Amino acid sequence: MPLGGDNQFHCLVETSGFNSEPDAEKLGEFLESIMAEGIVVNGVLAENETQLQSLWACRGGISEASQHFGGVCKYDLSIPSPDL
Repeated sequence: MPLGGDNQFHCLVETSGFNSEPDAEKLGEFLESIMAEGIVVNGVLAENETQLQSLWACRGGISEASQHFGGVCKYDLSIPSPDL
């Protein structure tokens, strides 16, 4: 896992927009603010396609790994842009 520690919950967020640099900057600022408020303990941002694919590979391995440790709760959510 890209994040160490004994965290009970992990959240993988992927966004897409028209301007990747300003969007990445906004996402980084958002992550910093929720960490400062104590809502999130730790976070990581993918800096390139390889890191992005690595994060999704971690997510993809949850089903297989959960068979070794019992049940797991996972949810995939998509929110239409107008409702965001």
